[in-house]
Amino acid sequence: MRTWIALLVVLAAIAAALVFGLGLLDGDTPDDRDEPAEPPVADGTDPAEEPGEEDPLLRAGQSEPEKAPALEEARVREPLGVLLLAGVPQRFNLFLAQHLDSHPDVTVHSWAPKQPEGVPPPSRLPGALPGPPRGTSLDDLEIDVVVVHDLDPALLERDFWLEVTDRLAEGRLGLLVMPSLRSGPGLLDHDVLATVLPVAKATPIEGQPVPGTIQGLAPYAPTDAGIRHPASRLVGWPGWSKRIWGSKALLETPWGTNVCYPVEEVAPGASVLLEVRPEGGDAMSALIAGAPAQGRVLWFGGWDLGGRHAYGRGSIVSDWRTLIRNWATWLAGQVED
Repeated sequence: MRTWIALLVVLAAIAAALVFGLGLLDGDTPDDRDEPAEPPVADGTDPAEEPGEEDPLLRAGQSEPEKAPALEEARVREPLGVLLLAGVPQRFNLFLAQHLDSHPDVTVHSWAPKQPEGVPPPSRLPGALPGPPRGTSLDDLEIDVVVVHDLDPALLERDFWLEVTDRLAEGRLGLLVMPSLRSGPGLLDHDVLATVLPVAKATPIEGQPVPGTIQGLAPYAPTDAGIRHPASRLVGWPGWSKRIWGSKALLETPWGTNVCYPVEEVAPGASVLLEVRPEGGDAMSALIAGAPAQGRVLWFGGWDLGGRHAYGRGSIVSDWRTLIRNWATWLAGQVED
């Protein structure tokens, strides 16, 4: 009799171990416990609640993937020439030039009136020209994209800018303009260049606090147009593009800026793709695409993509490289809208 009681006690212990070990009391199955939980996406929604095929943000006829896709870098389909015109070499234009030039099918030429001599390669713009470019330089250097960063346009001949605007109208060139608070008024007042810029009105840079300055680092956020446009979407699915942009604002070293040129009104037909959203302030237009009839033009009013500490983060640098290369391929006409 005692033997039977002992056997029953052992069997009961084994059964209890199986129940608790497999988690059957809390409703989990062995398969559920083996599958790691899916982390929430940046806006706090659960991936299981992602929109279905009827959602207007989706690619036609496709549903968005359940997990965040990797950032998509547009393919450079043919050799691409870039001319960077910079007021002075500094962190952001060096980053842009060097990471475009590192692509095997992209060649960067540059000119800066204050290009320092004797500096090491990491602080030197690639492909430095011996003097300011002329209108014929665009053909000679086989330029597809002109980048203007913090430059007084009066430093170049008027004929150069006439050649730029003519090529824009013909679809043979793309233009990226990145003003500073110092150089922006000269760009917007230039009799040739201003005709193609996607800015109709900006706040005068005067008084205190200086317009365009922001307390802290304000994050970038895409507009409805921005999550679809090739220059600002990070992936091909608009819903995920919006969420991924949102996640960049939550990083320890977030994507953002403490200066954004104060645009009050965009030009007719232009589209705001990215905004800067200061805490407690109004949204500011940061990345603007010009009207299609004016050619492929981007205005980037942010002073940088992030703080200086972000430049030491490999994953951030890699994502920024994808973004600026997508700017270049769209401006060169190698990506369809």
